[in-house]
Amino acid sequence: GNFYYGDGKTFYRQRVSLFSSDDSTSKYVFWAPNALAQHSEGGRLTKSAEGEWSLSCGGVEQALQEVAGDEHVRLENADFKEEKFQREVRFAARDEEGRYYIVDSLRDGYEQDWRLFVGRRGKLKELRLQDVVSDSGGDVFATSSGDLSFERRGRKRLAVWSHNSSSEELTFVPPELNTQLFYAGLGIYSEGLGTPCD
Repeated sequence: GNFYYGDGKTFYRQRVSLFSSDDSTSKYVFWAPNALAQHSEGGRLTKSAEGEWSLSCGGVEQALQEVAGDEHVRLENADFKEEKFQREVRFAARDEEGRYYIVDSLRDGYEQDWRLFVGRRGKLKELRLQDVVSDSGGDVFATSSGDLSFERRGRKRLAVWSHNSSSEELTFVPPELNTQLFYAGLGIYSEGLGTPCD
């Protein structure tokens, strides 16, 4: 099942990872990395057997009111769109001083619209890419400030920042294990992800 979230005028479709329903209850689990808590599955929208709706973000539960009457008619004229957030973190690393190197691209186009951000938490800046090389040997993201490369050696992922004829090996940070940090904790996506848990 799908559902939309918005401000009453514009609504964005949510990325539902699990939908379950029977005669009395419905549950939508949706992508909300900004709400992940320990042992949490992200965001959850639930309709109880009593017909009451609730929203859970990172384990924090909030009761919702069903729209009726004139407000329901007004919503029929709202603009319903695809997901607001269209990007995905593809590569990430950090140095020993806590400076992060984050590479993202369009979610539905792995090699489309690459971006590189570098800096400390809350202060990352986008570096303009001059070239991108991606082949069986790895990936290189070249900027005027330096080159960021990722390669695989056996089971180990290596990340290296090269600048001014010197190279610094970075700690590879797996994107799939650091979802909340990348999407909510570093400040890259401060405009919001378009989920009810923003």
